[in-house]
Amino acid sequence: MNVRKLTRRHFLSLSAAGAVGASVIAACGATPTPQVIEKVVTSVVEKEVTKIVAGTPQVVKETVIVPATPQVVEETVVVTQVSRPPEVVWTSWATDTFGMFRVEEQAAQFRQKYPDIVVQIRNVASSSYRERLLTTLAAGAGPDVYRLCTDSELAFYKDGQCEQLDPWFEKQKDSWFWTDDVNKTIVDAHRIKDKLWFYPMALDVQAFCINKTLFEQAGLPLPPMSYKSADYKSVWTYEKYLDTVKALTKFAADGTPQQFGTTVYPDYYYLHDIITSKTGRFWMSDDGSQFLGADPAVTEAIQWYADIRLVHKAAPTPEQSKGGAFDYSAGRLALDWQFATWLCYGEKNVGDRFDWDIAPLPHWGDGNPGLFPEPCVWVFNPHSKVKDATWTFFHWLVGPEGVRVPTELAWEIPIYKSVEPYFGKRIPTGKNLSLGPEGVSIASSNYFWLKNLNFFEAWSSVMEPALEEVLLGSKTAQEAMTAIKPQMDKVLQEGKAAMT
Repeated sequence: MNVRKLTRRHFLSLSAAGAVGASVIAACGATPTPQVIEKVVTSVVEKEVTKIVAGTPQVVKETVIVPATPQVVEETVVVTQVSRPPEVVWTSWATDTFGMFRVEEQAAQFRQKYPDIVVQIRNVASSSYRERLLTTLAAGAGPDVYRLCTDSELAFYKDGQCEQLDPWFEKQKDSWFWTDDVNKTIVDAHRIKDKLWFYPMALDVQAFCINKTLFEQAGLPLPPMSYKSADYKSVWTYEKYLDTVKALTKFAADGTPQQFGTTVYPDYYYLHDIITSKTGRFWMSDDGSQFLGADPAVTEAIQWYADIRLVHKAAPTPEQSKGGAFDYSAGRLALDWQFATWLCYGEKNVGDRFDWDIAPLPHWGDGNPGLFPEPCVWVFNPHSKVKDATWTFFHWLVGPEGVRVPTELAWEIPIYKSVEPYFGKRIPTGKNLSLGPEGVSIASSNYFWLKNLNFFEAWSSVMEPALEEVLLGSKTAQEAMTAIKPQMDKVLQEGKAAMT
């Protein structure tokens, strides 16, 4: 596909041209305004003067300009009022080269359709993004449209920092929102008390990054590459996955690791997949008020995950992973727990060093891999000073037209049927482009993080450190989860109470 790339400089030149053009149009259409002004008026008079003409003094008349006394006169003049186009400030933490290229191309496409609205991109690095955003919003200002991670939805809703979207959609009856093009299940999963405050973006779903070259060198068949494959349910189980990663792990004669079959990470999303696939539920009760992680069925799944490293030695330890020795892009890792949209980074991070792609997660026997969609969200600032223009941009940004660029780049899995065919159009041919949309179609949109204000606090401050102990072998899963249950219940109950 022949893609015309926009540099930042080109984008800025487009911004300037758009702004100037809008000003000229506004000036041409301005209404004249009569005004009273002050003027200094001079007069032309004739006066007699004495001059020497041919040596003889004579009295002659001549015309001279005599300065007059300044006076106020009424005069109607036309003053042209030059109106400026509304400016919508749009922000996220996409400050890297790839991220800026993506949003600049989106803004350029919006400008082509709506030349009378100026979109200002003011992105902030992730390290200071949340702090700066909170500061400006607290002052009643901030960007008109901004991005959030899912861990912030409840907190920003509670603080009143998001505009309710339903009334705006209600006013726009011709919106794509009212068609069957949009996946309403995913959109409605972000409702709080039946009202829509956030709109999903950057949708993703869990998957493996697979090094096909290592499979070929080991003489092993690839796993089924689709959840729709006839042999997915019968072949790609967690037992088969374990056998595969053990076979793909190699050590030298002196015990030095040469390559590993897989990885283990203390992340809630991969743990969610394993636990949900095995038990049918997560480690939090369905209403979000209780910790169920100490239940034997859950601890068994956690221990199984830890034993990939501790017992089977098929995943690197933190010490072995130092310096990125066994990062996926280094080429010595066969199956890495990742996300389907990693495809957008493959060409840059790996190139042609090995045959890279993505593959499905396994299951515990019933064919359910336990997936859930992992989105971020766009937010409409309720303090916007240009709400109509902000809505025009917001509606375009989250809709089928706005998501086209990130969809083509495989940075975002679309929630629109009409856009699905464009997923990964700019990715090298031969890659597994169907897996991401497939994963979303079978994933559960029962968003556990919206059930408790303290979910992420409970995870990061209590659950994750305990899981680290399990993965390092300091405690068994049963010991670690039993030890933290009282604290987890307390934090979750406080978070649930804070939502009322």
